[in-house]
Amino acid sequence: MERYKKMIKDKIVEIGVKKVVLTGLILTIVLIKIIFPQLNSVFGNRYLIEGHGVNSSNESHDEALRFEGQSDSSQNDIVKKENSSKTLDKDITVYITGAISNPGVISLKMGSRLDDAVKKLGGLSKDADYNKINLAMILEDGQHYVIPIVGEQESNQQSVVPGNVGGENHNFERDSGSSLQKNNDNTSSLKVNINTAAPEELEKIPGVGPATSQKIIDYREKLGKFEKIEDIKKVSGIGDKKFENMKEYIGVN
Repeated sequence: MERYKKMIKDKIVEIGVKKVVLTGLILTIVLIKIIFPQLNSVFGNRYLIEGHGVNSSNESHDEALRFEGQSDSSQNDIVKKENSSKTLDKDITVYITGAISNPGVISLKMGSRLDDAVKKLGGLSKDADYNKINLAMILEDGQHYVIPIVGEQESNQQSVVPGNVGGENHNFERDSGSSLQKNNDNTSSLKVNINTAAPEELEKIPGVGPATSQKIIDYREKLGKFEKIEDIKKVSGIGDKKFENMKEYIGVN
């Protein structure tokens, strides 16, 4: 009996010791948290700093992507501007005849207007019909433009452009006050007879202005009629190049 009592007593003591140890550990932890509260903030700050570091990395990545996008956009803008500049630097060649001081072929920058070409060719002649032209129109490469003469009827304007040479011919007629009507012409029945033509008729020949038309008349009055169209090269100021431009539009019969 005594033996059992002793065993129970020892068990109670053992349990009491464990409770004391456990209670001591709990108290120790509580005391540490009370005495050293800064440890919590240190760990907390560390967590925040690490978190901020991650955010900063993401923000840097996003910023890099934005910069890359802006760079690509800028490069595209530069390429577009270069292409636009190259286009504007390209030359066009047009042929202008009719009521203009010095008819002929002229080269200008792409995007040039009829007024630019007229100025380079010495301006319009006194008999130019300003009401049938649009000096603000943009010229097209390889085209033939004919300035109409005052008093010419629409039916007669076909003879202003005798033929289609290396491009489309344009008679300048007002169309709704802003655009120009384009007319294609036939060469065969519209050749100018250089032996009988009056000055105003001769001036309808490509490359022939008032001065040249007078030289043609003076030549045939002094030396007689032209036997063949090539004889017109004997007139002062008409060489091989000018003859090539006019030979399709002249005749001797």
